[in-house]
Amino acid sequence: MIALASLLSCVLALTPAGARGNAEQDFVDPRKQSLPRMHRFRLGVQVNYMRLSLATADGGKRSQRFHFTPIMVDLAYQLQVFKYMMVRPSLAFGPNVANSRNAMPVVFHGALHVGYQGRMFGAAAGYGYFVPMGGQPNQNDGLNGLGQPYLFNNHQFDAELSLETRIDRGSLSFQIRMGLVRTHLIHYGIDNIRWWPMPMFNAGWFFGETKRGEQRRLERERKRAAGRRPR
Repeated sequence: MIALASLLSCVLALTPAGARGNAEQDFVDPRKQSLPRMHRFRLGVQVNYMRLSLATADGGKRSQRFHFTPIMVDLAYQLQVFKYMMVRPSLAFGPNVANSRNAMPVVFHGALHVGYQGRMFGAAAGYGYFVPMGGQPNQNDGLNGLGQPYLFNNHQFDAELSLETRIDRGSLSFQIRMGLVRTHLIHYGIDNIRWWPMPMFNAGWFFGETKRGEQRRLERERKRAAGRRPR
């Protein structure tokens, strides 16, 4: 053991300092979360929820509260600029699974978020617009149910908190949003514009954390570090 330790010490002593420095720079500590890449694509699942109007029938003997809950596939592109600032346009689409699904069976939802994105945590403000497709106001389920509400011209504003953690060649991310929707609601005698609260949850995966991309990032950091060294 003493002879092996002596041999290893001699090898390290004969290794050029530059080579040791490059090896240290190429080493990636898995416990350290790096800053996000400039260009990333994200695939997620988004769930929105709104509590809508109440319908009554038979002189008030029957009533039903309606809800709006689309579960959508979310496609997004996130651009990282000025180190900690991000811009993310997205498009989501999917079915409405709540009891207003006959009037609003499918939903398309486009959005744009701008804000802060660090190594793990982010915060952003967003604007979106969603469109129910394939239905009409006061449509029922065909099983003696009451007519269902319909929403159109839906402008959504929200605040977002996000968390992401890097795993292998991507990042698992979670987003929680609290939004307000300015909508035109049609439901029996109701035909007006009003605001509704809409919480949203999104879980997804950022692609693009490849070995080549990590090597390019390390090379950029090495060049920046070389430029800061005193001459």
